[in-house]
Amino acid sequence: MPSTGHVHELHVSSLNFNSYYEYHVVLKYGLGGNINPSLLELKHLKHLDLSRNNFKGIPIPSFIGSIQSLIYLNLSFSGFGGIIPHQLGNLSSLCYLNFENYYGNDLKVENLQWISSLSSLQYLEMTGIILSKVHDWFQVINMLPSLEELHLSHCQLQHHFSPLSVINSTSLLVTLDLSYNYDLGPLMPMWLFSLTNLESLNLRDDNFKGPIPSGLTNLTHLKILDMSGNPFNSTFPPWMCGFKHLEYLDLSSTDLKGNIPSAIGNLSSLNTLRLSNSHLEGKLPNSLGSLCKLRELILYNNTLSGAVSEIFRRFRRCNIVALKKLDLSYNQLSGYVDLGNNLLFGKIPKCWMKWKHLEILNLQNNNLSGVIPSSMGYLTNLFWLQLRNNNLHGEFPLSLRKCRNLGVLDLSENKFIGKIPKSIWISLRWLVAINLRSNKFHGEIPLELCSLVGLQILDLSHNNFSGTIPRCFYNLSAMTTLHNSDYPSLTILSFGDIYGLMAEVTVVTKGREVEYSSVLKFVKSMDLSSNNLSGEIPVELTSLQLQTLNLSNNHLVGKVPSKIGNMRWLESLDLSKNQLSGTIPPSISSLTFLSYLNLSYNNFTGSIPTSTQLQSFNESSFIGNQLCGPPLQQNCSVSDPAIPHGDKQGDDEDSLQKENYLYLSLGLGFAFGFWGVLASLLFNVPWNMAFCAFLDRIVLRLYGARLY
Repeated sequence: MPSTGHVHELHVSSLNFNSYYEYHVVLKYGLGGNINPSLLELKHLKHLDLSRNNFKGIPIPSFIGSIQSLIYLNLSFSGFGGIIPHQLGNLSSLCYLNFENYYGNDLKVENLQWISSLSSLQYLEMTGIILSKVHDWFQVINMLPSLEELHLSHCQLQHHFSPLSVINSTSLLVTLDLSYNYDLGPLMPMWLFSLTNLESLNLRDDNFKGPIPSGLTNLTHLKILDMSGNPFNSTFPPWMCGFKHLEYLDLSSTDLKGNIPSAIGNLSSLNTLRLSNSHLEGKLPNSLGSLCKLRELILYNNTLSGAVSEIFRRFRRCNIVALKKLDLSYNQLSGYVDLGNNLLFGKIPKCWMKWKHLEILNLQNNNLSGVIPSSMGYLTNLFWLQLRNNNLHGEFPLSLRKCRNLGVLDLSENKFIGKIPKSIWISLRWLVAINLRSNKFHGEIPLELCSLVGLQILDLSHNNFSGTIPRCFYNLSAMTTLHNSDYPSLTILSFGDIYGLMAEVTVVTKGREVEYSSVLKFVKSMDLSSNNLSGEIPVELTSLQLQTLNLSNNHLVGKVPSKIGNMRWLESLDLSKNQLSGTIPPSISSLTFLSYLNLSYNNFTGSIPTSTQLQSFNESSFIGNQLCGPPLQQNCSVSDPAIPHGDKQGDDEDSLQKENYLYLSLGLGFAFGFWGVLASLLFNVPWNMAFCAFLDRIVLRLYGARLY
């Protein structure tokens, strides 16, 4: 297109801003001074933008009304003051007019009659302009046949509605914003229900009262509806669920009561639902799961009840990847909140005092930082707390002692420091699993842990604990017995099934991480590795029926207790990197379930006891000692202390004779004993069933865990 030398558009707007505080930057750096009437020489000017400047309260020049070619005029946030000149009504070609400003500015209007002359106007923005003395504002607006978008927020509009027989603007008006006009109520104007082409309606904080009027059903094209902040004091009208195009619905702070209707699932296009700060009650309807496009679900500060996990269960029918904001706080919800394995960052909020019915909270594997807020102490029904693998710091949170129903506590892989408080364990008597792995705790292991009779899993590894291993660990009753049905705390281990979600505990066993879930009640593990523990291994530990025992990488000395073979259910034993000495106890051969063994880098001597398990391990399990015999290449000499020898030849002969009698007795005993046991199993039904149940438990132990 050839150049004509004509100016069609003039943009002198200043900096963009997003808040009132940023607006003050505009006041400092924006353009100011007087506007020269030479603008009138721009005969072809169609677009004039003076927005976001600071003209320091000077009046809008009336000569702008003489620029007849204008179709776009933007004077928003420009610092003009005084009365808006009526000469602007001469701009008969104007399509866009914007006076928006922050509430409390000096720009005023005496009347709006001049606007009725703008027959081409499609967009009118007067947010923040005081119109309290303009009683005929809608009659004037109604005379604009081309108007599509109207914004009159914060205008101090009054309730002076006169009945109109004809609504001229109904054919085109698509957006109407009358928000924050506190004197517009108490009744919603009838003409509003005739705006049948409306797609966006904002009536926020207009002080409308009474039941939500059913006349809104005429607005079938609505996509955005905001009536928040009005004291309707009514139930959620089911007819509102008929807006099939609705994408945004905000009825927060409207004193709504009763249940959320099941018909809400019909709003299939909804991406934002805000029903907070009212009196809604009951359970969330199953149909909520049909709202697959939701980006925001805000329901805080009601009296909604039921399991919070049910909310997520209902969304399983669709992948709600669009959901960005969820607020269910200050209700009466219970159940399981699984926010683990995400990219959440920042501090854990301090809003837990209203979540007293919360039972399971999973925030593991995120990037959360800061300390555990003291308000978590209000979670008196909390059973399961997983904060593993974050960047949390500070000392052990004493506020958790108020969580008296806590069964699983996982603070592993964080940056906690200090000593573990002694008194807290008296309150947390139902604990089944404690995982403090990979932090910076120090001091002695508190003896008060021994009072946790239901404890099955204890992981204090990779810290700086010192002192000796408590001998009172034999008081951990749940670890000393095979069956734990006597401990009511174990009921928490079935919560994953109750809520339809999988609650898991991570245990390091056999050199790798294992996540136990459904068979967690069968797991018994103790990991004290990678600390500064000293002294001997207390013989009392051998009374524990553990599957996993890891004491590696400490400063333990002395011999391995000779009764180690009593731990007959051991599957994983790691005593490596200590200063243990003496021979390997022969009773270790009794550990028939042992599938992982590491005794490396100690001061063991003598021959390795013989058993099917021990000789099947790799040489690395015994390296760094003075051992001999299979699986090592080093053969044992005659003088090795592990195999006792007689001092006299006569003793050898007597021993040979006694040995013959022993073999004869063993043979006869085996024959009679074998057939006696077999007959009992075949003909005694209770014994038969008990033996089969025993085999079932063995299979469950071998295959119950889910490995990663």
